[in-house]
Amino acid sequence: MKKVIRKTIYYIATIIFFLASVTFNPLSSKASVGQENTSILIGNVEGVRGQIIDIPVTVQQQTAGISSYGMKVGFDPNALEVVSITPSHGSADETNCPDNRDGCFVSNYNNNDGWITAAWVDTLGGDHPIIGEKSLYSIKFKIKSSSLYGETPLKIINANSSDLIFTDSSNQIIETKVTDGKITVINDSSSNGSSNNGSSDNGSSNNGSSNNGSSDNGSSNNGSSDNGSSNNGGSSDNGSSNNGSSDNGSSNNGSSNNGSSNNGSSNNGSSNNGSSDNGSSNNGSSDNGSSNNGSSNNGSSNNNSSDTGSNIDGQISLPLNRTTDQNGKVTDEVNITHDLIQESVQKLKQVGGNTSRIFLPDKQDNVSVIKVNIPKNSVDTLGVNNMNLEISTESAKITIPNKSLVDSQDDLYFRIMPVRKEDEKQVIKDRALNEKIVKEVVGGKDVKVLGIPMNIETNMENHPVTITLPLPNGLQVSEKEKVDMLNHLVIYIEHHDGTKEIVKGNMIEYANGKQGIAFNINKFSTFTMLYMQNMNNNIPNKAPTADKVRVIGNTIVNTTLNGQYIYRDQNNDQQGHSIYRWYRASDAKGTDKKVILGATKSSYKLTLADQGKFISFEVEPIAKTGEIKGSRVMSAFVGPVITMNAAPIIKNAKVIGNTIENATLKAYYVYQDTEGDLKGAPIIKWYRVDPKTYVKKLISNETKSSYVLTKKDIGKSILYEITPTAKTGTKFGKTVFSLPTTVIKAAVKYSGHLKLGAIKNKSYVNKLALAIKNNYKGANVIVKKEGSIYRIYADFIDKKQAEQVGKEMKKRNLIVNYYVY
Repeated sequence: MKKVIRKTIYYIATIIFFLASVTFNPLSSKASVGQENTSILIGNVEGVRGQIIDIPVTVQQQTAGISSYGMKVGFDPNALEVVSITPSHGSADETNCPDNRDGCFVSNYNNNDGWITAAWVDTLGGDHPIIGEKSLYSIKFKIKSSSLYGETPLKIINANSSDLIFTDSSNQIIETKVTDGKITVINDSSSNGSSNNGSSDNGSSNNGSSNNGSSDNGSSNNGSSDNGSSNNGGSSDNGSSNNGSSDNGSSNNGSSNNGSSNNGSSNNGSSNNGSSDNGSSNNGSSDNGSSNNGSSNNGSSNNNSSDTGSNIDGQISLPLNRTTDQNGKVTDEVNITHDLIQESVQKLKQVGGNTSRIFLPDKQDNVSVIKVNIPKNSVDTLGVNNMNLEISTESAKITIPNKSLVDSQDDLYFRIMPVRKEDEKQVIKDRALNEKIVKEVVGGKDVKVLGIPMNIETNMENHPVTITLPLPNGLQVSEKEKVDMLNHLVIYIEHHDGTKEIVKGNMIEYANGKQGIAFNINKFSTFTMLYMQNMNNNIPNKAPTADKVRVIGNTIVNTTLNGQYIYRDQNNDQQGHSIYRWYRASDAKGTDKKVILGATKSSYKLTLADQGKFISFEVEPIAKTGEIKGSRVMSAFVGPVITMNAAPIIKNAKVIGNTIENATLKAYYVYQDTEGDLKGAPIIKWYRVDPKTYVKKLISNETKSSYVLTKKDIGKSILYEITPTAKTGTKFGKTVFSLPTTVIKAAVKYSGHLKLGAIKNKSYVNKLALAIKNNYKGANVIVKKEGSIYRIYADFIDKKQAEQVGKEMKKRNLIVNYYVY
């Protein structure tokens, strides 16, 4: 039992020494910054107040095994508190740490100052580093009831160099990139419209509010009581007269609107000739029976500015440039600036939203072209904040998921052009009737064009987007009628690359009770809703596809590669169990490629059989419904696969020798190298250790494999640090510490000395010397040959003790005479 306790204490001392080196002297002056790099990801999680959630910290990418790490993560103590920290790799139990093959994990946290620390070390001398992509540990946080809605960051604290340090088995500091995490506190009482294939809230946002009897088209009604009117922003608009009208796209924030007519703008008894000012902002004003006419637009062209009620999220006024050419063609253009998007993102975080919505009303139904310009910095802001983007007009809605925004590399533009004229609609209908795919469905008859066909142009190609087209007014159906209606509705698409297709969609709410058909596309075209009375349901179902297939990871033996791709299905069929294959080839062109047997997952761990080869990932997309099997797609070959030359290692490091002042201690250890690289000169440092605090202090200029104890060592323990070196291959190995010695004792002072006279028999003199040492407790017993005889010299505490030993040995006839001095 004492042995186990002693071993545990020594282990704890070793861990503390490691942490101390991280805190005060990261590794050693010999440690160098290598070329390897490691990518660490702190998780992103959503939660509500009072909820306990787990945040994982994972290795996403690395080029070398990790033999130790230390990191300090900061958080907002006003919003979060740490409940626990749990290792995914390594043991946090000090009783089994010394023998755990996964190493030892130690952690700490402070809920007052807002930080956690975590450290791990391979305690078996570098035999089991962390290799590949895996979880390191997880932090269990509780979201405080006082936390604000929105994002709370989790970031590395960089107060000093020891707050983030990763080392490999060569004692090199690994270049480490950390992707900060966050906890997004959302409103648990939020009810954000309907779900549109992964995006939330198609139409309006009605978060926790009461909206009784009003029509709130495209506006945001957050947290308010809205009895008979539309009132955004938390005010109560009770008993007011809203003339049974619709408050379309307007924002009426915090205002009292008593007895007035507020149809976007109010036009009570005044002249507003030729213009409609619908959906304007009436913020914080009192509109008591008065006329609020916005502007007077007396049938003339209104160039360069137009207050049409365009906005973002129903709250942020969006400047719109409206022009009318000499032929009466009206064009609206908006620029979604970075400042506007930042304001939108900030407001969305406060209410737990995830979609920035651009509303572009056209109440007079006379706009021919809508131009939406989104600069790259606005796109990036939406991407990094995990926001979707929605562009909503009277005739179409475009929903862009966050993943498509993240993948975008340029400024974005959209050109939305409704086809309003009947003769133009007829042209589209005639083209549709003559298309083979339409004839296969209805035989080329009984086809009607519903609503307004939409021509949409953009530079955002090959990224998934959801389009929603509204059903025409008067064509609204109940839940019971929905299935039957969908059996007769299709979207006829004429792609700009010349291809045509028919797709079915899902019926969802477009805005405030108005229904629409939503469908997914990844290239832009002319979209027309068709009603087919005699449809035979032979609409071709497209097979799923796999796009952007690639291999992620480092081509090093024992490293795990991951296959990535984007699954797409034109008919919205969900992904089933897609089939994965991995290939091994002789070069990057795929020469002599062969399937790697047993590699059927989306990840693959490289083996020695892959050394010198090139690797490819293949996916065969499988859908759950519709056309099940898609075409196989292979990634490019990556490689060649290499084997890292293993660093030398030290095992069984310990100190041997007497722990008494003036005695010589020696560093004992076993050197090993996997490839058999010859041993170089090790780097050794000796330390004094306080046995009570386990604080170690470097002994200056002691760098040899032996050390002579001095008076300064009395009352201390001694250990050494050793970094193995190889003459070839990977030069430096991992630095390790020996276990500390027992406490060093002061040397005994001897004032009595015994000399035994002439003895000619060597064997006998050696036996006699051993008896003096063991039976009579003599110290510094030495046998010397002087001429043809041998003499024995021994030290005792004083002359009296030396005299007693001499007399007894003579009495026992062991010696003839002796001499005391």
